Amino acid sequence: AIAAPLWARLMPLALELPALAARRAEIGALAGLVLARLARDLGLEDPGLAPGAEAALMPEGLDGLEAVLTAALIDRTGPGPLTAAMLARPQARLPAPAAQAPDGAFAQWLDARLAEGGFSLAAHEAQIRAAAMARAGGNLAAAARLLGLSRAQLAYREKPGTP
Repeated sequence: AIAAPLWARLMPLALELPALAARRAEIGALAGLVLARLARDLGLEDPGLAPGAEAALMPEGLDGLEAVLTAALIDRTGPGPLTAAMLARPQARLPAPAAQAPDGAFAQWLDARLAEGGFSLAAHEAQIRAAAMARAGGNLAAAARLLGLSRAQLAYREKPGTP
């Protein structure tokens, strides 16, 4: 913890950075630094990133970047740098980015349904889950990833009698 007098002196020096997703050009360099630190902390050799591997990284933030790189380091089975394919698997396991407010035609449709008072959230959720299951070919884990849920969360929602 930072002592209160020091904190009071540092407070005016606050620095605001754009989100990591808005600084795509920096992700490769940042990933290299984070990867070196993670490898050192795990007692592993730093494999580095293969050319173009950073293109597979689409982190929501630094925590997501660290999670993907940690998983890739642990999953790594042979020598050589981490490739885009090695990073894609843990990247796909991250939850979907937070939803944004609806816009356009969907927002108008939703506003009209809410104004009518005839909107059933449970019915729409069931339709969305069914569509995800159909798109995933009945694979519960794949459908959960499409919806930004864990497999357990989707399985719970699919139980009969669950709201």
